[in-house]
Amino acid sequence: MNDNATKPIALPDESGELQQQIKDLVIARILTLPEDVSLSVGDEDLKREQLIEHVQKEDKIGKDIVDMQMEFIRDMASGALYENQ
Repeated sequence: MNDNATKPIALPDESGELQQQIKDLVIARILTLPEDVSLSVGDEDLKREQLIEHVQKEDKIGKDIVDMQMEFIRDMASGALYENQ
């Protein structure tokens, strides 16, 4: 991926509105997944609705999901996903 992977997506001076838009974008992306999909996080399998709940709560798992999705979007926009093809 790219060097932005270690940078946090939500800086203290970002507006709450921007953070909400990012959260809404990530939730919209999760909603495109099949209902029966699950993601393994540690020793726990999370269903689609549980992923959304974690993003909405903004807990550790939710923040990790947001970071992962935003890294993917940045890499896709920069063309980094297509460089090795």
